[in-house]
This record gives sequence, C-alpha cells and structure tokens, in this order.
Amino acid sequence: MYAPTFRGGSQGVNREIEKGDHAPDYGEMLKALGKRFGGEWAVLLRLHPQLTARHIASNAHDEKLIDVSKIDDMYELLAGCDAFMTDYSSAAFDAAVMRIPIFLYADDYAEYEAERGKLLWDLRDLPFPLAEDGDDLERVIAEFDERDYEMKLHKLIDETGMVEDGGASARLADKIEELAKEG
Repeated sequence: MYAPTFRGGSQGVNREIEKGDHAPDYGEMLKALGKRFGGEWAVLLRLHPQLTARHIASNAHDEKLIDVSKIDDMYELLAGCDAFMTDYSSAAFDAAVMRIPIFLYADDYAEYEAERGKLLWDLRDLPFPLAEDGDDLERVIAEFDERDYEMKLHKLIDETGMVEDGGASARLADKIEELAKEG
C-alpha cells in the first residue's frame, strides 16, 4: 500500500496523484519489489481523506494500481499488505507493529520541513528505509535487509513503548476508572 500524506497547498487543486505530485514511478517500484521479494505485486493507493472528500481521484488506469481511497478502514487493508510506503504519515508506525517492510518515499523532504517545520523524528533516524527519488527507492528496496530492519524496528518499538497486544481498551478503561476514583 502507498499512502502519501496530505499536503495543505493542494486542497483546492484537482490534481492527478498517479502522474506526479510526489508519487513514485509505480512501474519501476513494482519491478523492484518483485525482484527483491519475488512474486507479483500491485499497489493499493490510499489517498488522504481530505483529497477523496474533494472528489480528487488517482485517475489510476493500470490493473496493478488499485485506488482504495474510498474504503473506510485503511487498517483492514493494511493488515493484508506485504509492505507499506508513505512519506510523512504516522501510519508508518501503525504498519510497524505488523512487522512488514515500510519504505518512506519523500522526494520533497527538505521543502516539506521548510514549509511545515521540523518533524518529530528525522526520517533518516527511523528504521524505515528512506528514498528521496525514484532511483533511491529502487536502491532501498533492492538493499532491504530483513534482519537489520527487524533489529532497528525492535529498538524503535522498545524506545517508544509501542504496544500492540489487543489490550489497549481494557488498560484505558482501567485508567479511567482509577482516575475517576481519585476524583
């Protein structure tokens, strides 16, 4: 799945996500994924809800590029994915607990930070391989090392306290009850 971040400057523009606007070359990306991981690949394209609300579509005309932007639950789709790619979206952290390869494609990283300010993390410090252009994306896919990725991912999960064990609601309810008793 590829889920690019919403960019504020594009709210009123009827743009074609498939052909530019910081999108990778899907054909080359699919070749790289097939070469590195084997099998046949397709891209589930998930546009930001603010774009789909404005009826901005991907205009995808390729059977290997499937626009899933209007499907309600992105995380149900993500659960069936073999890899995830975004640019600046926090959804990368949601995908991290699924232990699938995550790639960051940020061809406008310097401009994005200049416009919006520093991000919470330097993308280069995350375990997710970062590509800043198409050639870079092909390279990070080709060089993807599962063991190195798993070690870096484990470190991130430990350092941030990310937990995905199915018990969050129960812990939250317990905390609310505890705070209510303290009143």
